[in-house]
Amino acid sequence: MRGFSLIEVMLVTLLLTVLGAMGWPALQRNLWQQQLYSSAEQIYAAIRDARLQAIASGEDQWFGFSKSGELCFWQTERPPQSCAPEHFASGTASQRVIQQPPELINIATNFSPIPAVRFSALNGMAGFSAGRFQISHSELSDQSIRVIISTLGRIRICIAGTHNHRFAKC
Repeated sequence: MRGFSLIEVMLVTLLLTVLGAMGWPALQRNLWQQQLYSSAEQIYAAIRDARLQAIASGEDQWFGFSKSGELCFWQTERPPQSCAPEHFASGTASQRVIQQPPELINIATNFSPIPAVRFSALNGMAGFSAGRFQISHSELSDQSIRVIISTLGRIRICIAGTHNHRFAKC
């Protein structure tokens, strides 16, 4: 006699289902954390890219929210209507940054009068537009990640709330 009986298959299936249901909340939290970390790292990389472009091109670079709420960078003092290339003057580069679903990732800034930071041409300093972006996930109330820009243009990333080994503590 070869194979498994129907009762054995049903018991193994039931056991796997119960174990999977017990492990799902931990996996879901890990997925949310990875979405948060990925979004924060995308913003951090884009801010560094905007600073490096300001130094290399000799033109001021702005990074922040467009009027439609998208994150991108541009070269004029007024934020664009959206981050789509057709809303920019010819020869002006733009780049959309966040790829995560916007309903999960929340981004706040403390920049004013517009929600953007300006990097000066040639030296990459932020000057009076220094501040921070705070990134949080709608399902993780105990964690937020900050990307902080100093007046000298130094960009650092840290985590507030539950500490991990991926980011420094704020």
